[in-house]
Amino acid sequence: MTDSLWRRSRRIFRRTVQDDVDDEVAFHFQMRAEQFMAAGMTRPDAERAARDQFGDETEVRSTLVDIGTRGRRQHDLRERFDSVRQDVSVSLRSLTREPLFTAGVVMTLGLGIGANATMFGIIDRLMLRGPEHVVDARNVDRLYLSWNSGGNGIRTESVVGYVTYATLRDHATSFAGIAAYTIAGTTLLNSGAQAREIRTGRVTWDLFPTLGVKPVIGRFFDSTEDHPPKGENVVVLGEDFWQAEFGGDEHIVGRRVTFSETPYTVVGVAPSGFTGPERARADAWFPLSLTAVTKDWPTTYRAQWLRVVTRRKPGVTPEKAGAEATTILRAAYTGDKPAMRQLVASVRPLWYDGSGAPSAVANVSRWLMGVAVVVLLITCANVANLLVARTRRRRREIAVRLALGVGRARLIRLLLTETMLVSLGGALAAVLVAGFGGRLMRATLLSSVAWSGDVIDGRVFLFTLLLAIVVGLVTGLAPALEATRLNLTGSLKSGDRDGGGRRGAGRAILSSVQAAMSVILLVGAALFVQSLWRVRALDLGFQPARVIRADPLFARAATQGKNAAVVRTQAYAEALARLQALPWVERAAIAVGSPYGYGFSVDVTVPGQDSLPRVAGEQASVSAVSSDYFSTMGMSLRRGRSFSAGDRAGTALVAIVGETMATVVWPGENPIGKCLIVGGSAPGAPPRPCSTVVGVVADVHRKSVREPATMQYYIPLGQEDGFGGSILLVRPRGPMPEAMILLHAAMARMPEFSYTRLETIQQSVDPEFRPWQLGAAMFGVFGVLALVIASVGLYSVIAYLVADRTRELGIRLALGATSGRIVRNVVGQGMATTGGGVAAGTIIAIVGARYIQPLLFDVSATSPAILGGVGSIVIAIGIVASWAPARRASRVDPVIALRAE
Repeated sequence: MTDSLWRRSRRIFRRTVQDDVDDEVAFHFQMRAEQFMAAGMTRPDAERAARDQFGDETEVRSTLVDIGTRGRRQHDLRERFDSVRQDVSVSLRSLTREPLFTAGVVMTLGLGIGANATMFGIIDRLMLRGPEHVVDARNVDRLYLSWNSGGNGIRTESVVGYVTYATLRDHATSFAGIAAYTIAGTTLLNSGAQAREIRTGRVTWDLFPTLGVKPVIGRFFDSTEDHPPKGENVVVLGEDFWQAEFGGDEHIVGRRVTFSETPYTVVGVAPSGFTGPERARADAWFPLSLTAVTKDWPTTYRAQWLRVVTRRKPGVTPEKAGAEATTILRAAYTGDKPAMRQLVASVRPLWYDGSGAPSAVANVSRWLMGVAVVVLLITCANVANLLVARTRRRRREIAVRLALGVGRARLIRLLLTETMLVSLGGALAAVLVAGFGGRLMRATLLSSVAWSGDVIDGRVFLFTLLLAIVVGLVTGLAPALEATRLNLTGSLKSGDRDGGGRRGAGRAILSSVQAAMSVILLVGAALFVQSLWRVRALDLGFQPARVIRADPLFARAATQGKNAAVVRTQAYAEALARLQALPWVERAAIAVGSPYGYGFSVDVTVPGQDSLPRVAGEQASVSAVSSDYFSTMGMSLRRGRSFSAGDRAGTALVAIVGETMATVVWPGENPIGKCLIVGGSAPGAPPRPCSTVVGVVADVHRKSVREPATMQYYIPLGQEDGFGGSILLVRPRGPMPEAMILLHAAMARMPEFSYTRLETIQQSVDPEFRPWQLGAAMFGVFGVLALVIASVGLYSVIAYLVADRTRELGIRLALGATSGRIVRNVVGQGMATTGGGVAAGTIIAIVGARYIQPLLFDVSATSPAILGGVGSIVIAIGIVASWAPARRASRVDPVIALRAE
């Protein structure tokens, strides 16, 4: 009985399609049974006959349930579609009635969402996807070696020798592929007046299968064409280069193309945008074995010039791969550095830098993504503030809707629809912002990072759309909740004003949050701007912006024959003499080894000392230079003399040392006249003679603006032994652009050279400034954007609060309050809002200082001047934003205000 009552109550209060079908089937079955009973059958016979006539009851029920369910679903879908269409129509009409408000919100959301879309596009390219055409980039890593460098702690490098690559290639089992490559360089296409440089990659044959790239046409070179000590003259062209230079000729495979006066056979074409493991454009790819740095490069540990890229097998973790590589390399090492027998190998993502840490650009980009999120939070707070204020202003309209029977759930849905529409409009604006911002960043701050296509693609567009939906839901929640708390009776009264109090305080809190976040962003911008200023003002020990580096390529005749070295030496000497005679050349010199160029270290000893100490974990670096080198570079002579024209090959051996080397090797002594023995002696050979120290010069930064002081010394050109590779250095009198043109013409007139590469040393230094440029520019843009949004938000809050307090202010004025007091009251309210935000933002900036400090250069992240200056600026902006509503409040006519109520 209880079960029967439960069934009846269920059918009354929770009817379903199944309940309706059961009732319908029972009704028809009973009618048929009664018809048979009326014809004279007994009830059992009548029910049996009715069942036979009715058919399979279970099948009938199932069919009817299916039909009913589909019908009800279609009816529900039609109702929902009509309801959504109606909500969208009503929302559009409501928004178009306030075009300025709608446009302002859409633009605000477009800026906030667009900033995030831009940074997502950059980070997606730099860190998430990996280089283009690399398959499953998550399992592709770069090899790093770490060892104890003594007093300077653990040192990590990604540059290794060919023997390291070959050892792992032949013995490691954790890798599905392993390859070696050099950072992209240049080679010469054509010759004579038509010669020009193209960018190249030198890679082992297994780079292409390791990365998973496929050729557009032809094939890649294989192990038979890339084998030490000398590979075959074959080349793989880049697709863009192939299209531009050869018109996309599909018969290019098998043709001979001349590079640097040497013919190469084209075997294939790599796809457009393929950069290898590095994000640097390459027009052509050559076998690594064509690049010999030393005679014994395949077997020596002293030639460190390659990077190694690996692909881990499925299921192999980076830790396991590194542990196996460590064991193999320790066992195989035959070099003369004891620390290398305790080395630790590791594999790390491709976007890490040469020292095994996340690259500076990647680090700054991640911070900027966080900054973009802060901008978005400010945007959300501002839009939520505006929407809540708009909802308060529409309370009579909303109250009428409720009075006419619109449910609160339907009302919330309607308000959320309005918010979603403006948010989707903001997404469209964000796509435009991200497209423009991404192109601008690529052109100005990330010009050296190669990728094809635009920043905006399907992934970024989907991210923008999803972010807009989330923002719409978040910002729409506040006005929707505001509507549910509406006092229906009070809102229908014309004079009701309840915008102050708790709800006004809520909007003021949102404004304080905006002010706090603006402080954080502006502090970050100021720190990066000051870092950039400091690094640009850093004394590198020489003047890179005033020196042109000329690296000539010799004509083929000058590189052959037994006397090729003598011919090249004479050609450099003659070129130097010609350049020094030109009126627009102030100074010129020849150097073997220079800052931000090639560096060399050779064995050097001092009588009475078993070995020289290492500074910053490095051996002393040496350069062989001509007599005008120091004046050409703008280096300061601290003591003694510079080299003279008489210091050359065949004369007395002399040397000039850097300040750090003088202090470390001869502490407290005068280094002038001391002895340096440059170069080691072969077993059984007489000891090498001394090079007498004749001068001390200022230290220079050789590789990085962040590098610590290192030991450096110089010997006269011609007295070097065991290293080589001359370049010309020119210091012009006039502007650099004109000097570059004149120098190019002057070098072209010298028949010994087929082509000369020209660049200022500053061009090699500039990439180091990029992280600070990126941080200063983007923190600055986002900071100003946040400040503008926060100012508009504060202004709107104060304006709406003033509007809500019209009656109160009218009564105050009627009771004798002065206009000045009203102004002070309103501005004070704005100051309280802004001051609270400034205090909170300053505290957050101080707490987070230790996280951003590693990205700065010679600047404290808690600089009182920066924190105080930013706080003052934001407070001043808050006063300005409060002033206009305050002036309006002071001019309220008490009579009109009271009559309006």
